[in-house]
Amino acid sequence: MRRAVLNTDATAFGGSGLGNMGQVVAADEPALGQPASARVFLPPLATLYLIPGQWNAPQRAVGESEMRQDV
Repeated sequence: MRRAVLNTDATAFGGSGLGNMGQVVAADEPALGQPASARVFLPPLATLYLIPGQWNAPQRAVGESEMRQDV
């Protein structure tokens, strides 16, 4: 699991406020020769910083208050 610590698409930075709800979790779906893969929503013209760790609702990254619904 990776936790988002910064999403420059946050409304605080003038962005749309879309994201991954503060976390990205790998699935047991092989991809590119690796045993697991993850789907990550990358907002256009934004930077997303992820770090290893558990996700806790009060510790969402800046801009992770909304989740993209069509992913």
